[in-house]
Amino acid sequence: MPTGPFTAARRFETVISVAGELDLHSAQALTDAVDERLRDGVLDIDVDLSELSFCDVSGLNAFLRARLSAIACGGSLRLHHPTPMLTRLFLLTGTHGVLLAAGAGLPGGRVTVHGSGDFGRTRPHHGGRRRPALFADDGGLR
Repeated sequence: MPTGPFTAARRFETVISVAGELDLHSAQALTDAVDERLRDGVLDIDVDLSELSFCDVSGLNAFLRARLSAIACGGSLRLHHPTPMLTRLFLLTGTHGVLLAAGAGLPGGRVTVHGSGDFGRTRPHHGGRRRPALFADDGGLR
């Protein structure tokens, strides 16, 4: 399994932190991580984007699919701490209202995300590009 989103799980909620690039080659790792948490009975998923350096339309679609999966299970998916580039992507595509947690990355907004981890670890893939790092709170890689 690829090195992927860091998760800090609680009984019915979790934090997935994504680092590096989220693109055609790595978006499935995010979708898989969310689906795994939903199968484990986690209902509310928060995604920390503070270390995500790049996201293309494949990554955006992965966020939207993950949100729909969470809703279908009676849960939610909220994105926190987007970089200015990601905030612009969400605003330009009109997805900020459905993906971003209230006030996340928008002027005057402040969001607290629980959990910690090493968001900097990534693993090279195809042509030297970087995969997103997905980390578990227990220190294991997912």
